[in-house]
Amino acid sequence: MNFNTIVQWSNPSGSLLTRNLADLVKKEHFILDSEYLTTLLVVVPRNQVTEWVQNYEKLTAMIVPRSSQLVSQDQDFALYTVTLFKKVQDEFRHHAREKKFIVREFVYNEEELRNQVTEWVQNYEKLTAMIVPRSSQLVSQDQDFALYTVTLFKKVQDEFRHHAREKN
Repeated sequence: MNFNTIVQWSNPSGSLLTRNLADLVKKEHFILDSEYLTTLLVVVPRNQVTEWVQNYEKLTAMIVPRSSQLVSQDQDFALYTVTLFKKVQDEFRHHAREKKFIVREFVYNEEELRNQVTEWVQNYEKLTAMIVPRSSQLVSQDQDFALYTVTLFKKVQDEFRHHAREKN
């Protein structure tokens, strides 16, 4: 897990387009261990929720009727599930994109989610140990991000920079 992932995990108030969805979804939202069916997560702009509810079953054939469930919403978007046959996933994604519905990549796996949280906590603790206590100051903040200045222990500056610059 890199620094950007840590920031994503630590900012649960971010947009449904970019935030980690693990804390929003539950096992009950998904069809698991099915040979033929799958559940997708779809981010719908709030001004298009009515269109989604009325038309998601028509985006492609082989969508399970009345399968869409509202999982969460923020001021700009709503997160829905939809269950469909695996063989029409790509076609569904294409038609959803045409309607400005965004299908998020997400695979529900409890063990993997637990491992990610454990790894996040370990990395978070490692990064925060590099910061001089009570040295952080808020510089700027908006709805999705906050910018802080921090004072680092000199001997760990390079390691902190390495973690902060890691890319996927």
